[in-house]
Amino acid sequence: MPEHQGFRPLRPSALSAVALAIGLLVAACAPSAPSAPAPAPVAPKPTEAPKPAAAALTAAPKPTAAPTPAAAQARPAREALKLQLGWLRTGQQVGEFVAAEKGFYAAEGIDVEFITGGPSVNTIPVVMSGSATVGIVGAAPLLTARKEGLTVRAVGATYDKAASALTCRPEARVKSVADLKGKRVGASAPQRVNLEAMFRINNLQPGDVEIDISGADMASLIAGRIDCRATNINVEPVTLRAQGIEPDVLLYYDAGLRQQGDVFFVTDETAKSKAELLTRFLKATARGWEDALTNPDEAAKITVEKQAPDLNLEDTIGVIRATRPIVITDRTARDGTLSLNEQAWKDTIDLLVSIGTLPAGFPVSDIVDLSIYKKP
Repeated sequence: MPEHQGFRPLRPSALSAVALAIGLLVAACAPSAPSAPAPAPVAPKPTEAPKPAAAALTAAPKPTAAPTPAAAQARPAREALKLQLGWLRTGQQVGEFVAAEKGFYAAEGIDVEFITGGPSVNTIPVVMSGSATVGIVGAAPLLTARKEGLTVRAVGATYDKAASALTCRPEARVKSVADLKGKRVGASAPQRVNLEAMFRINNLQPGDVEIDISGADMASLIAGRIDCRATNINVEPVTLRAQGIEPDVLLYYDAGLRQQGDVFFVTDETAKSKAELLTRFLKATARGWEDALTNPDEAAKITVEKQAPDLNLEDTIGVIRATRPIVITDRTARDGTLSLNEQAWKDTIDLLVSIGTLPAGFPVSDIVDLSIYKKP
């Protein structure tokens, strides 16, 4: 789910949709046609050697063998799966785009349809209504929706470390959270929840940092009217570097706000009735992400040429390269790309309980389904 709104390819953070979430409540081969009967052999002239029959010149076709059960099993009928993206088509969905273009979904017997998201799209009701099989959203909005009685649950996560980050102009010299004292930080209203939670974890008191509630553009930061801006680590810093500005970037996850991001979620019924399909979907998607992050130039080309022709190729390469550290981590190297981090979800629940968003005792088993993902 978007983290913030702004120029493309921006996407808002994992918690930016909290306000929205709260407001919810193959045809079989035809048999070969029989060949025409062979003409009768021509009688030889007395001085000639007999000519071979025409049937000897043109071999009759061999009958088509019926497919064996094993072969039929190797080519399963493809199942349709609609994926509601969490934002506009950008380099932030490159793993899915590569998986589609390179046939990873097809290899798993899946026909995937991408449904574009955007600032006005709340992915949770789209999935709840059945208009999409799987959706992408932030952890906190998903938890909030569950609390409100919506039967949704997480089955995987793109970002092992949520992309939420503070991007600071170099002149502010912010190298750590402690350096934020006395600084002015820009954020949208939904982003403020994440921001203040990160401050609380690091013992920053209200008043230690001035929060400027503003839009998602970077003009105030570039002009020096604010020192830092709530952003995604794989978007705005990339844009600034392309302009010759080298910002200081603080990832909320590394500062103690341990959340996963761009979460794949489904309804309880889908998790129960289509578990095997979801397992294959996550396998193909993880393969797509690993391929994309290993070959960012090729992946960016696929994204721009096949999915989002208005994107800048070089910027998209930059986004993909900046995304690798939050997708491929020591934990995912052990447990698998896109796997769920149960402890991170417990930490997120504890945070939301502490600010009154969730009731005490909210069980992680209500929101996380660890049975769907299978490490390749």
